[in-house]
Amino acid sequence: MKYIHVIESFSLEGGGVKSVVEDVSKQMAKDGDDVYVLAMSVPEGFTVQSMKEWSRTTGVHGEVISTSQSWWQSIRYVHRRIKELCREDDCCLYLHLKRGVLCGILATLEMKNIRRVEVYHSGYMNYKLQAFLCRPFIDQYLSVSKEGKEQLVRQFGAKESKVKVAYNGVDVEKLRAMATDLRPDRQNVRLLTVGRLAYQKNIFLSVEAFARLKEAGKAVGAEYLIAGDGPDRQELEEKAKGQVTFLGMIGRDQVYSHITSADVVVFPSLWEGNSIALLETLAIGCALVVTDIPSFREVLGNNPLTDTELFRPEPFGAVFHKDRVESCMAALEYVCTHQAELPAMRNVVARLADNFTVVKQAEVYRQAATIKKS
Repeated sequence: MKYIHVIESFSLEGGGVKSVVEDVSKQMAKDGDDVYVLAMSVPEGFTVQSMKEWSRTTGVHGEVISTSQSWWQSIRYVHRRIKELCREDDCCLYLHLKRGVLCGILATLEMKNIRRVEVYHSGYMNYKLQAFLCRPFIDQYLSVSKEGKEQLVRQFGAKESKVKVAYNGVDVEKLRAMATDLRPDRQNVRLLTVGRLAYQKNIFLSVEAFARLKEAGKAVGAEYLIAGDGPDRQELEEKAKGQVTFLGMIGRDQVYSHITSADVVVFPSLWEGNSIALLETLAIGCALVVTDIPSFREVLGNNPLTDTELFRPEPFGAVFHKDRVESCMAALEYVCTHQAELPAMRNVVARLADNFTVVKQAEVYRQAATIKKS
């Protein structure tokens, strides 16, 4: 059996779906599976040679389709390549994101020894037509959360029996080994947010909340760092009024170092699928301040906030309303003024990490490859 991931764009920087594909394919190769990643494109700075070096060190067969090719040329390439790979072996295709799903299906329409697995990363918009057209060609769906499974069934018409939850996972052992405590014996609290500076991540809310706390003379000595880049950066820097440090885009290893040196990691997202950054924070062990959204509740196990609650202290840190700056301010002030409780919060977070390992994720992916074609 060959396991083939098809994804529109791939690189080793940043997080999100790219890091999901990177981590699960590496784990499957480590376990002895014959794994391929077919990337339709790569971002500027990540070359075909970079992919070859990654393949050499991980055992994953990574291949890049030239970015100069048209959409239909890309489909023909994927068709030709999968036909070569599956000439003698059965193959399981893991199709990621909308264009990966379309490309994988169109490239393999007449092939018989193919199992097509759509990996649903949640939060798709305007997906009903594609979901309807692709449904007859999908043998199994893997959703990264229970919320995503409900979306597939209720909004996009997938059969519930064909949808399985496959939580994202991280290399917990590796991250824990890297997580030498870098927190100095300091009196101030260091807050950190990691993510793309774009609408979904809702970083405007946490930046405004922190700036208002500082202006009010609260959270004295606290500092707030943001790692990531995106279209909202300039506007965010203006809203921060000099109270927030923007680190820009940094590599994954640097992200781990910053999480390790932070006291609290803040996730102000409006929605998420199954956040890799959150799972990495669990593995490293850091107190959390998060929005009250279903995917975070699914991982952390907290109950929804009521309308009358401004925010809620939790064993892992605090949770706040995603659309109320006063709620975020209260949550941030709470962790900044309960510094003595942060070590206990870190211990709670670290224990949750064992539920979300890449070893478990890889096993669910393998199981999806054995589903009989309907």
